Amino acid sequence: MNAPDALPAMATVLLVDDEPRSIDAMRRTLDEDFEVLSATGADAARAWLQRRPVDVILCDQRMPGTTGVQFLKEVRERWPDSVRIIISGYTDSEDIVAGINEAGIHQYLLKPWAPDHLLRTVHEAAAVPIGFGGDHGVLLAELRAAAATHGTVALIQFDAHSDTWEDYFGEKYTHSTVVRRATEEGLVDPARSTLLGMRGGLYGPGDLEGARDLGFTVIPWDDLAQLGTAAVAAAVERAGGKAFLTFDIDFVDPAFAPGTGTPECGGPTSMQALALLRACRGLQIVGADVVEVLPDLDSSHLTSTLAATVAWEILSLLALTTADGTA
Repeated sequence: MNAPDALPAMATVLLVDDEPRSIDAMRRTLDEDFEVLSATGADAARAWLQRRPVDVILCDQRMPGTTGVQFLKEVRERWPDSVRIIISGYTDSEDIVAGINEAGIHQYLLKPWAPDHLLRTVHEAAAVPIGFGGDHGVLLAELRAAAATHGTVALIQFDAHSDTWEDYFGEKYTHSTVVRRATEEGLVDPARSTLLGMRGGLYGPGDLEGARDLGFTVIPWDDLAQLGTAAVAAAVERAGGKAFLTFDIDFVDPAFAPGTGTPECGGPTSMQALALLRACRGLQIVGADVVEVLPDLDSSHLTSTLAATVAWEILSLLALTTADGTA
């Protein structure tokens, strides 16, 4: 019987080892949490990778005809989205260095391995990170990490500000310039990206047009309030692949989220904000964050409670989205 479409797809793990007993042992540890494929050599592994996407590859280092590093170096070039892990019974420092520098491995595991350690490592490798902050400037580091693994991503940003200034009081790297810096570094594709909820007094005549000039679709709050969830659904369709979802808590009206550094009146209620966020269903999220939360400015804890709820909704989006980006 096929699982309902609403259930999350299991991450796929490919085991590559010329020893069947090693494969069997790893499979017993992993097959309750993951869809497990296996191959007894590089050729069989290539056949799997040509046939279907694989989230994580666990590869033995010493195999007939090739090494794990050599094979995973090829994987890095041809299938860069697969997270690569070496597993070996030998502690050769040259192999470890080559694995990091040439194959971009996530980790180097030693045989014999503890089942809980193996399981935890694969879970971490297949995880989607969600950041919590703090200053929106952390977005740049998050996008660098996402792009290093997935390539250039789309950006869906809920925010009262576009964060696309050239500089802020003479500083190039701030919460107000982070999206422009990420664009300049090639981390995000503006043509696939949407900035939602901009409002408040403008600091200059080019505040919104500057973001549009970079190639972003910009939907100010006045327009978003009229267009509703349909505008968000269109943003998901525009993203057309892997995306980073960033939620600045100042997107919400300060009556519902006062604990933030740059509040802007006249925004959505918490109910409206959550409804708009839920409209991201189907977005292929590879990373996300909830930022600009300052609990010290809100003794009522409204802001922190809403931020935690936003994080929960993002986790729910992940749970409702299958590996190929369809809901």
